[in-house]
Amino acid sequence: MNNNIIKLKIQKLVNHYNAENYLHVIREAGILLKKNQTNTFLMNLIGSCFEKINQIQKAKKIFQDIIALDIKNIHAMNNLANIHKKLKEFNEAEKLYKKTLELNANFSSALQNYANLKFEFNEYDEAINLYKKAIMAEPNNFMIFYNLGLVYQAIGDFVNSEICLKKSIELKPDYTKADKILSRFTNYIKDHPHIANMNNRLLNLKLSEIQKTNILFALSKAYEDIDDYKKSYETLSEANSLIKKNSKYDIKNDQDLLNLIFDYFKKFDFKNHLSSDNKKKIIFIVGLPRSGTSLMEQILSSHSKVYGAGELSYLGDILKEELNNKTDFTKTYEINKISTQYINLIEHFITNEDFITDKNPLNFMWIGFIKILFPNARVIHMTRNIKDNYFSLFKNSFDGNVGWSYDKDDLLNFCKLYKKIMNFYNNKLPGFIINVEYENIVNNTKFEVKKILEFCNLEWENKCIEFHNNNRAIKTVSSAQARKPIYKSSLNSYEKFNSFLNKYYEELDKID
Repeated sequence: MNNNIIKLKIQKLVNHYNAENYLHVIREAGILLKKNQTNTFLMNLIGSCFEKINQIQKAKKIFQDIIALDIKNIHAMNNLANIHKKLKEFNEAEKLYKKTLELNANFSSALQNYANLKFEFNEYDEAINLYKKAIMAEPNNFMIFYNLGLVYQAIGDFVNSEICLKKSIELKPDYTKADKILSRFTNYIKDHPHIANMNNRLLNLKLSEIQKTNILFALSKAYEDIDDYKKSYETLSEANSLIKKNSKYDIKNDQDLLNLIFDYFKKFDFKNHLSSDNKKKIIFIVGLPRSGTSLMEQILSSHSKVYGAGELSYLGDILKEELNNKTDFTKTYEINKISTQYINLIEHFITNEDFITDKNPLNFMWIGFIKILFPNARVIHMTRNIKDNYFSLFKNSFDGNVGWSYDKDDLLNFCKLYKKIMNFYNNKLPGFIINVEYENIVNNTKFEVKKILEFCNLEWENKCIEFHNNNRAIKTVSSAQARKPIYKSSLNSYEKFNSFLNKYYEELDKID
């Protein structure tokens, strides 16, 4: 087979890869590779397909094989580093990113991926520098501007975030995630140019349904800002319906998981149970998303002895795997192994503070395991008027595993599950959890913060009520709100949409 024919076949495979036909590419590239066994481009393409379909170990092996053939193959090194990152093998990932950039300091993909790793661990100055180098190497890459915009948003530099996100949209008008992020910190007024721009692109661009949802969420927020609640709700309903339609989410899976946890701890004797010997001081901030967990972390991380690590997926990822493996949590070896695994991950954050926070709201389901794994931990449970919480969940789009928030009935049922397990944990573990009402933080900030600091064995510091001056990264939907001084406009915000959601509000009132 001559080179021109091979090049043509490879280009067709690249087109299939871009169209997400990964299984086709694996099959056809595999046939072609048998006749060109040292073609590292084909190997990289196959490895990337395996990564996309989440066959991570197969992808890892292929990238390792490429490097064995060609120790200076920067594409394979970069891809292998990404695999290590996915597997939470962060040290190995960083070593490979560095090695790749030693071979080619202007390799844009490695610069971006290394920046992503730095950002994950809140080293945002280094992340910004790496993204800027990537822009110099590849000035028309929309994704670099988008990622840099995310960093600026997270650290509260909304001016530069807006510049980067608008540039991303300019370079790739159908990359609508940038609109969704931009809308979160934009205060819209009537005839705001971004509203017209989004409506125009929604009408004239050939967008996928998921691309449409990002603009619809952004428009819904804009219409709410200008008090057009009917239009805001209609747009929001369309966005949620499209996500639900394209999602494989089934609330039965969450019901089964929470019932499994509930049954596991129903007769569990915590007083006489073995615990980990881990001494790490961790503050877990839990509750429903949009209940004030970001605000609470912002308050606590303003303290000189507390480092805010942000919303971490580590604990849930570990425990789901252990439950699948039917791990015996009565064995000291298993308990110490799991707690050490988590501690090893959070120690990638560079911090000298005595305490570290993990504010993943959904850790509420793991409180029983937290009691076993981290006996010195503190659990702060944020609560909020359930109707405000419901409305805020329904009107936002989230990254991560919150498929229950895009359907009104799923969301109602998840709220019921949450209430059930929190009532159980509060009865089962008296003194281990402090329940904090968001409304009390808003109305009586100093008193509530003092009470929380005492619960965490922390001395009073005025900086905790001046939390809006804290410039740490906030990577959640609440990035803009949690940087403001205390405000009351979020109280009873559900009432604006009462005529549309009253049926669900009535059901929420019945939850104990």
